[in-house]
Amino acid sequence: MILSEPYILSCDPPLEEDFVDLQFRFRIVHMPQSLKEDIHFPYEDEIFLVNVGETGKFEASSIYQSKFTVLRAGEHIQMNGYAPDFCRKSNIIRDRAGNTLFSVGREYEVALHWSKYRCYVEIDGGAAATSYGNGREAITQIIFYARKGVTVELNEASVCLSQRRFNAPIADRGLARMIERGLFCNYLFWHNAPDGVYFDRLSLRQTVLCTTRNSPAYQTNVAFDAYTDARKIRMTFAVSDLPTEEWPLQFAFFINGTQQPAQPMSVRKDEVHSWEFCVPAECPACNRLTIVFPCSVAMAVQKVEYDSNARFAPVEKQGTAYFFGDSITEGSECFDPGAMYVQQVAQAYELYALDQAVSGRTFSDYTILGEYPRAASCVFLACGTNSFCGGVQDRDACFAELEVQMEQVILQAETRFPSAVILALLPIWRSDAQGVHFSLAETSEKMRAIYQRHPRITIIDCYDFVPHESAFFSNSELALHPNSAGHRIYGENLLRRLRSVLGEPPRRDHIKDAARALSARQGGLQDETDRS
Repeated sequence: MILSEPYILSCDPPLEEDFVDLQFRFRIVHMPQSLKEDIHFPYEDEIFLVNVGETGKFEASSIYQSKFTVLRAGEHIQMNGYAPDFCRKSNIIRDRAGNTLFSVGREYEVALHWSKYRCYVEIDGGAAATSYGNGREAITQIIFYARKGVTVELNEASVCLSQRRFNAPIADRGLARMIERGLFCNYLFWHNAPDGVYFDRLSLRQTVLCTTRNSPAYQTNVAFDAYTDARKIRMTFAVSDLPTEEWPLQFAFFINGTQQPAQPMSVRKDEVHSWEFCVPAECPACNRLTIVFPCSVAMAVQKVEYDSNARFAPVEKQGTAYFFGDSITEGSECFDPGAMYVQQVAQAYELYALDQAVSGRTFSDYTILGEYPRAASCVFLACGTNSFCGGVQDRDACFAELEVQMEQVILQAETRFPSAVILALLPIWRSDAQGVHFSLAETSEKMRAIYQRHPRITIIDCYDFVPHESAFFSNSELALHPNSAGHRIYGENLLRRLRSVLGEPPRRDHIKDAARALSARQGGLQDETDRS
């Protein structure tokens, strides 16, 4: 059939199993040189869309619900998964040879597999494929759109919609053992997926509500933290989401609290890599090893290898901290995860530290939303710079909205974490701090006044915690996101201030603690698991 009108699939009842699968075949029959305007195609060059409506989210007519797109690329076409960026091209699909251009006039078979967390896209049985983070609710409707003036043939007989459960065990036993033993930390939940294990720092509900961005999938501050006599650990992982086409990926590796030198690798989406962590010969037999996941990258961990006789014991922490904020707290463009201010606080105070920040977030009614299985000892509220946003709006209107949003977030924090210390971090400096109609300093003072109504909250003014110099930020034209050097000094200044609130950081002898924790373990991790 030729798509002269949108082709609609209604789901009654809604599809809500672990995976919803859609298969279809399509062909671009005719693609004119000049594309006509079409209300369903607000972005230039898009010619064919598959949109999905969900409960608790957007309807299928929304541009944010385009889950599969076809774009004109000269005389060819490109295919794309969900794309939250303005150019809508962040998930261009490649074939096995790396080619992104496909032919007009040829029929393609498409399979879309929506899990609760991601969408997996396959073209022609996997000859080209990708996946992308995009939490979903129950699916209610699917609509196929063809742009006006573009002739798209949809093979109606090939359209197949189904759902299924997914309960496959973790493929790698070593990884499964480590998760069971609690050797990974700083995440809310984990889930197994076809491409590996994801450690989720946000709840599924939060991820669903952050639908216009992939960044909630980034595993900022997730860490492996263990006492062990292993001399080598090798982690294999699939790179599944990135902010740009190519990205410098880096782990942070600490031995007994001291960060080791690391050289970042340049990665592309959908690549599989391994990273090896080696303990130098001069180190003691038993050590504390901490491996911090990269910022701004989502990974599916596929395999963890280690010495066959290695013993492991989890590191018990002294409390749990939750960090709610925006891109700065999320770690955007901080390439060294060991420098992240959240990680510095976590290590200094021996905390489970769950980074709940989302890029682009202001104070909102879903900043604190979901399940928090660990009771909080302290909570950090670090929004604000996006509420200022260059001071381009009317001051009174912005401040009125800010007040409503802040009171919602404060109420949630005080209600959900009744025994926690709540710390409010006022925004750090940014290069456009003077603003258009009002300044960042004015915004911070408004925030201070609102926080001061709540006796439980301790306010920390972070305006000068990062030097007002472009060298400490990722972008010299708009100094907004601290780079690794900026985060490191931010964390150092924050820790100095936290001493008067949380007390002196605890002192630990990691080497003695490691020897003590491992002394009762006679066999390696594999032996212990097999005996049990």
